[in-house]
Amino acid sequence: MSRKQKGIPHTYEERLLWYATAPRAATKKLHSIVDKEIVEGFGGTLRGHIVSLKNEPYRKPTRSAALDLARRFRQYCIDEAVKKGLLKP
Repeated sequence: MSRKQKGIPHTYEERLLWYATAPRAATKKLHSIVDKEIVEGFGGTLRGHIVSLKNEPYRKPTRSAALDLARRFRQYCIDEAVKKGLLKP
């Protein structure tokens, strides 16, 4: 039996509002091994979680590209929440 953590949204609508009302976008440095070499990149984050849009990789080569991705994801969440009537336009 699993317990739900406090403060973390669980339904789609709750998560949509949680990301849409995120105060700021940030980035995290990511490291992985590809072809026996360490590859560095960046991931855009909202509220400490790495985010990405559909059909777009979450790893970006530059910090500014990752930040732009996080901002576009937040705007997508805002637009979706307004469409569903969860936020006022």
